[in-house]
Parts: sequence; structure tokens; C-alpha cells
Amino acid sequence: MRVLLNLAYLVCCGWITFTGYWWPGRAVGFVSGPSEGEPFYCNQLMSSGGEDDLMVAIFVVFALPFAVRVIAMWFSRPGRAELALWGIAAALACFGLFLASLDCAAIFYTAFRLPAPELAAALIALPLSGLLLWLLRRSGTARRHR
Repeated sequence: MRVLLNLAYLVCCGWITFTGYWWPGRAVGFVSGPSEGEPFYCNQLMSSGGEDDLMVAIFVVFALPFAVRVIAMWFSRPGRAELALWGIAAALACFGLFLASLDCAAIFYTAFRLPAPELAAALIALPLSGLLLWLLRRSGTARRHR
């Protein structure tokens, strides 16, 4: 069970990292929200709307929790430092999305209604990776108390 949890966690962190690398240069971009007719893409704005796509690049910070789990996967359960590292990565990712939403981007509308499946999967993987890390920590604790 622990191996499956580790692999699922690594898949989540890997997908989030991949999305951070892939999205800014290859995605169509964020839309400003529901509108009549064709969606309005933020990267068409001459002022600051084009920078919204760069906010997803912050997702690459999930390469750090990914690397730490790969190294520690076979040796130990997640410790406080690993939980803190995941928390910092998640906070940075959420902050980047928050900044994008302040400007033009409708994050969830773009991900789930446009749709942008790679962004939607990353948004689902973000809390799922936290849950999996928590389950990994709990599975190590339960094993210790037996």
C-alpha cells in the first residue's frame, strides 16, 4: 500500500511540475471568464494580461517535493521538513494562481469550462498530493505503533 501511495504522490507532483514547464509556452492561455461568443484570452491584452500564463510556471517548485520523495521513498516516511516543503510549494503555486486571477485570468473557468485538461489535472493534483503525503505520513505512524 505504501508503494502505491508513494507512486501516486510522485505522479501528482510530477504532473504539477510538468504543467509548470509546459503551460507558459504552449497552452492557449487563460480566458477572462464567461462571455458571449468567443472567449477572450488574457494573453491578447497589451498591458499585463500576457503575464498571467507565467504565473503557472511557479508550479515547477513541485520538482523539489518530487525529488525529496524520490530520495526518501524507500528509507523513511515523510517528516516534518518534507511536509513543510510541500506546504511552501503549494503556497507558492496558489499565490501564483491568485496573482493571475487578480489581473485577468479566470482559473477554474479556464481549466474546467474552456477546457484546459492539463491545467485541470494540475489543479486536482495539487490538493490530492497533499492528501497522499498526509496518508503516507499516517501509514508510517501506524506501522511504528504496532
